[in-house]
Amino acid sequence: MSKLLVTLSELGAPRVIAQATFYLFIGLLMAYLSTSPTYQYADDTAVELKLVIRHSGLFIGECRPISEAEAGKLRPNMRAPQVCPREKSSMNVSLAVNDAPFHEGVIKPAGLHNDGVLALYRHFTLVAGKISVRLAIENGKDGLRVFEQVIDANPADVLLLQYDDAGFRFSKAAERGAG
Repeated sequence: MSKLLVTLSELGAPRVIAQATFYLFIGLLMAYLSTSPTYQYADDTAVELKLVIRHSGLFIGECRPISEAEAGKLRPNMRAPQVCPREKSSMNVSLAVNDAPFHEGVIKPAGLHNDGVLALYRHFTLVAGKISVRLAIENGKDGLRVFEQVIDANPADVLLLQYDDAGFRFSKAAERGAG
Protein backbone atom coordinates (compact mmCIF):
# COMPACT_ATOMS: atom_id res chain seq x y z
CA MET A 1 0.00 0.00 0.00
CA SER A 2 1.41 3.43 -0.93
CA LYS A 3 1.95 6.21 1.55
CA LEU A 4 -0.39 9.12 0.98
CA LEU A 5 0.91 11.31 3.78
CA VAL A 6 4.49 12.50 3.78
CA THR A 7 6.07 13.35 7.11
CA LEU A 8 7.77 16.67 7.76
CA SER A 9 11.17 15.03 8.09
CA GLU A 10 10.81 13.34 4.68
CA LEU A 11 9.87 16.64 2.99
CA GLY A 12 12.88 18.55 4.25
CA ALA A 13 13.03 21.72 6.32
CA PRO A 14 14.28 24.07 3.55
CA ARG A 15 11.42 23.05 1.28
CA VAL A 16 8.81 23.60 4.03
CA ILE A 17 10.24 27.02 4.89
CA ALA A 18 10.29 28.07 1.21
CA GLN A 19 6.69 26.95 0.74
CA ALA A 20 5.52 28.73 3.91
CA THR A 21 7.33 31.91 2.84
CA PHE A 22 5.72 31.77 -0.61
CA TYR A 23 2.19 31.35 0.84
CA LEU A 24 2.80 34.17 3.33
CA PHE A 25 3.92 36.45 0.48
CA ILE A 26 0.84 35.60 -1.62
CA GLY A 27 -1.44 36.16 1.38
CA LEU A 28 0.09 39.57 2.17
CA LEU A 29 -0.12 40.58 -1.50
CA MET A 30 -3.83 39.64 -1.61
CA ALA A 31 -4.49 41.54 1.64
CA TYR A 32 -2.78 44.65 0.23
CA LEU A 33 -4.58 44.53 -3.12
CA SER A 34 -8.00 44.06 -1.48
CA THR A 35 -7.71 47.43 0.29
CA SER A 36 -5.14 49.41 -1.69
CA PRO A 37 -4.57 51.25 -3.90
CA THR A 38 -7.81 53.16 -3.41
CA TYR A 39 -9.90 53.71 -6.51
CA GLN A 40 -11.79 56.95 -6.98
CA TYR A 41 -14.74 56.45 -9.30
CA ALA A 42 -15.03 60.09 -10.33
CA ASP A 43 -14.26 63.59 -9.19
CA ASP A 44 -16.22 64.47 -6.03
CA THR A 45 -17.10 67.87 -7.51
CA ALA A 46 -18.66 66.37 -10.64
CA VAL A 47 -22.17 65.18 -11.42
CA GLU A 48 -22.87 62.07 -13.47
CA LEU A 49 -25.76 62.06 -15.96
CA LYS A 50 -26.97 58.68 -17.19
CA LEU A 51 -29.15 58.52 -20.30
CA VAL A 52 -31.13 55.28 -20.56
CA ILE A 53 -33.50 54.59 -23.46
CA ARG A 54 -35.41 51.33 -23.81
CA HIS A 55 -38.42 51.51 -26.09
CA SER A 56 -40.35 48.73 -27.80
CA GLY A 57 -40.47 50.75 -31.03
CA LEU A 58 -43.07 51.24 -33.73
CA PHE A 59 -43.77 48.83 -36.55
CA ILE A 60 -43.11 49.97 -40.11
CA GLY A 61 -46.38 49.61 -41.98
CA GLU A 62 -49.83 48.45 -40.99
CA CYS A 63 -51.43 45.04 -40.66
CA ARG A 64 -53.40 43.96 -43.72
CA PRO A 65 -55.97 41.20 -44.17
CA ILE A 66 -54.78 38.05 -45.93
CA SER A 67 -56.48 37.12 -49.21
CA GLU A 68 -58.02 33.71 -49.90
CA ALA A 69 -55.32 32.99 -52.50
CA GLU A 70 -52.55 33.72 -49.99
CA ALA A 71 -54.29 31.66 -47.32
CA GLY A 72 -54.58 28.72 -49.71
CA LYS A 73 -50.79 28.63 -50.14
CA LEU A 74 -50.24 28.31 -46.39
CA ARG A 75 -50.60 25.28 -44.18
CA PRO A 76 -53.83 25.25 -42.15
CA ASN A 77 -52.02 25.96 -38.87
CA MET A 78 -50.23 28.97 -40.42
CA ARG A 79 -53.36 30.75 -41.67
CA ALA A 80 -53.87 33.99 -39.77
CA PRO A 81 -56.62 36.48 -40.57
CA GLN A 82 -54.06 39.22 -41.22
CA VAL A 83 -50.36 39.75 -41.94
CA CYS A 84 -48.42 42.24 -39.85
CA PRO A 85 -44.90 43.58 -40.51
CA ARG A 86 -42.06 42.63 -38.15
CA GLU A 87 -39.62 45.44 -38.82
CA LYS A 88 -39.60 48.46 -36.51
CA SER A 89 -38.58 52.03 -37.27
CA SER A 90 -35.39 53.57 -35.91
CA MET A 91 -35.39 56.43 -33.42
CA ASN A 92 -33.52 59.76 -33.63
CA VAL A 93 -32.19 60.97 -30.27
CA SER A 94 -30.81 64.40 -29.42
CA LEU A 95 -29.58 65.38 -25.94
CA ALA A 96 -28.55 68.92 -25.01
CA VAL A 97 -27.24 69.95 -21.59
CA ASN A 98 -27.10 73.66 -20.72
CA ASP A 99 -27.95 74.42 -24.38
CA ALA A 100 -24.86 72.55 -25.61
CA PRO A 101 -25.30 69.40 -27.71
CA PHE A 102 -24.12 66.31 -25.80
CA HIS A 103 -25.39 63.38 -27.85
CA GLU A 104 -27.04 62.98 -31.24
CA GLY A 105 -27.64 59.72 -32.98
CA VAL A 106 -29.95 57.11 -34.37
CA ILE A 107 -30.99 54.04 -32.41
CA LYS A 108 -31.72 51.05 -34.59
CA PRO A 109 -33.91 48.18 -33.40
CA ALA A 110 -32.12 45.06 -32.23
CA GLY A 111 -32.66 41.66 -33.77
CA LEU A 112 -31.94 39.85 -36.98
CA HIS A 113 -35.03 41.28 -38.67
CA ASN A 114 -34.88 44.72 -36.98
CA ASP A 115 -37.80 43.67 -34.80
CA GLY A 116 -36.28 44.02 -31.31
CA VAL A 117 -36.13 46.69 -28.66
CA LEU A 118 -34.52 50.07 -29.26
CA ALA A 119 -31.94 50.52 -26.49
CA LEU A 120 -29.28 53.09 -25.60
CA TYR A 121 -27.13 53.74 -22.53
CA ARG A 122 -24.72 56.66 -22.22
CA HIS A 123 -23.21 58.42 -19.23
CA PHE A 124 -21.72 61.91 -19.06
CA THR A 125 -19.75 63.81 -16.43
CA LEU A 126 -20.98 67.35 -15.77
CA VAL A 127 -20.08 70.23 -13.49
CA ALA A 128 -22.31 70.57 -10.40
CA GLY A 129 -24.82 73.41 -10.24
CA LYS A 130 -27.92 74.27 -12.24
CA ILE A 131 -28.26 71.82 -15.11
CA SER A 132 -30.72 72.30 -17.95
CA VAL A 133 -31.54 69.09 -19.83
CA ARG A 134 -33.34 68.83 -23.18
CA LEU A 135 -34.00 65.40 -24.68
CA ALA A 136 -35.69 65.22 -28.10
CA ILE A 137 -36.83 61.89 -29.53
CA GLU A 138 -38.31 61.36 -32.98
CA ASN A 139 -39.76 57.94 -33.72
CA GLY A 140 -41.54 57.52 -37.04
CA LYS A 141 -45.28 58.18 -36.87
CA ASP A 142 -45.15 59.21 -33.18
CA GLY A 143 -43.55 62.47 -34.26
CA LEU A 144 -41.19 64.57 -32.16
CA ARG A 145 -41.31 64.27 -28.37
CA VAL A 146 -39.33 66.74 -26.26
CA PHE A 147 -38.50 66.68 -22.56
CA GLU A 148 -36.99 69.71 -20.83
CA GLN A 149 -36.14 70.24 -17.18
CA VAL A 150 -33.79 72.27 -14.99
CA ILE A 151 -32.36 70.66 -11.87
CA ASP A 152 -29.98 71.88 -9.17
CA ALA A 153 -27.34 69.15 -8.94
CA ASN A 154 -25.00 68.79 -5.99
CA PRO A 155 -21.47 67.40 -6.28
CA ALA A 156 -21.34 63.57 -6.51
CA ASP A 157 -25.02 63.34 -7.56
CA VAL A 158 -26.10 60.81 -10.15
CA LEU A 159 -28.87 62.05 -12.46
CA LEU A 160 -30.94 59.49 -14.32
CA LEU A 161 -32.74 60.49 -17.53
CA GLN A 162 -34.91 57.66 -18.84
CA TYR A 163 -37.22 57.15 -21.79
CA ASP A 164 -39.31 54.02 -22.25
CA ASP A 165 -42.80 53.02 -23.32
CA ALA A 166 -44.27 54.94 -20.35
CA GLY A 167 -42.54 58.18 -21.36
CA PHE A 168 -39.82 60.40 -19.89
CA ARG A 169 -38.49 60.24 -16.32
CA PHE A 170 -35.78 62.39 -14.77
CA SER A 171 -34.58 61.80 -11.24
CA LYS A 172 -31.68 62.00 -8.86
CA ALA A 173 -30.41 58.56 -8.07
CA ALA A 174 -28.58 57.73 -4.86
CA GLU A 175 -25.17 59.31 -4.41
CA ARG A 176 -22.19 57.42 -5.76
CA GLY A 177 -20.92 54.80 -3.39
CA ALA A 178 -24.22 54.62 -1.48
CA GLY A 179 -26.14 51.37 -1.44
